[in-house]
Amino acid sequence: MFYVLSWSIVLVLLAFWSFAAWALHAVTLWSASNAGALAGHAKAIEELQMPVWLTAWFPAEWASAFKSLAMAMLPWVESALTHAPALGSGLSIAIWVLWGAGAALLLLLGAALHAVLAMLRRPARLALSAPHARTGAL
Repeated sequence: MFYVLSWSIVLVLLAFWSFAAWALHAVTLWSASNAGALAGHAKAIEELQMPVWLTAWFPAEWASAFKSLAMAMLPWVESALTHAPALGSGLSIAIWVLWGAGAALLLLLGAALHAVLAMLRRPARLALSAPHARTGAL
């Protein structure tokens, strides 16, 4: 009974792990395929204004420092956005390799639980089958 319970837990964890990898894969492919369309719109940073409700909490120097930092990083961001669709296939491979490693670890966890349950069950079975082994008498 405990074997079925331990393997059921491992299989449920494997299902969650598989769903998480699939969702991450879908999100990265979607964002990588749409990132190229955003490359020309990165200049919109110049028109960004801090929301009114936020101006009460942050000094104007911080807002101007953030804007200048964003403008300094603009060429790097545009370059990354134009190259993002090409990175999609590499990300797919990395995600599924990571999924395979996690799945292997979960299966090893299941095997370890199986072995621990077998070891815990063995002394009880030996004690029941050979009562003279406990007393030392033949």
